[in-house]
Amino acid sequence: MRWVYERASALVNGDNGLGVPVSTYATRLAIRLAREQGIGTVGVHNSNHFGMAADYALQMADAACLGIVTTNSSPAMVPWGAAKKFLGTNPVCFGAPTHGAPLILDMATSVVAMGHVVLAEKRGQSIPDSWAVGPDGLPTTDPTRARQGGARPLADYKGSGLALMVEVFTSLLTGATLGVHAAGFFSDMTRPADVAHLFIAIDIEAFVGLESFKERMQSLLT
Repeated sequence: MRWVYERASALVNGDNGLGVPVSTYATRLAIRLAREQGIGTVGVHNSNHFGMAADYALQMADAACLGIVTTNSSPAMVPWGAAKKFLGTNPVCFGAPTHGAPLILDMATSVVAMGHVVLAEKRGQSIPDSWAVGPDGLPTTDPTRARQGGARPLADYKGSGLALMVEVFTSLLTGATLGVHAAGFFSDMTRPADVAHLFIAIDIEAFVGLESFKERMQSLLT
């Protein structure tokens, strides 16, 4: 992997490497830039599935930074009002340090991540009809038909809008392949996926004292 350019921001080419080490590298780079500039923004293209977004937000929080992590993915979600899948489940993740374990929010922009549907299919189990639609666009409890159709967006148009903006902040910003054309993690391993990620680290000390921030976090959470 290699970075293409760097300021308070950096663009990393993952060279079609494994998503986890590429993203770990990008996270550490974002933290370093935050230390130097107050904020570090690292975009990644030509990558692959990076696992759990919370892993990277947790690293940022442990480094006394606020963290924002997101990624696009291959089509898996049927946008609100559409008939077929077009967007990925495009997760968003936020992290913040506290006096104890960091506060982490990691969520797909669909009702559930498609991994839950795949797991239900492997176990021969049905799924709630609120999770996905079949190829006919109607709600389904059959995980196989759900994979053929697609996941339903979180809160209808709101989840669709979030997923669309994730696409803008990842593939469009980094020059990666649009998610609608990306190779599927669960279905197509014959070509590079060219998945795009975005990592933003904000140095808390550039704004307020870290201990003061943690004390206010404690008040917020209790």
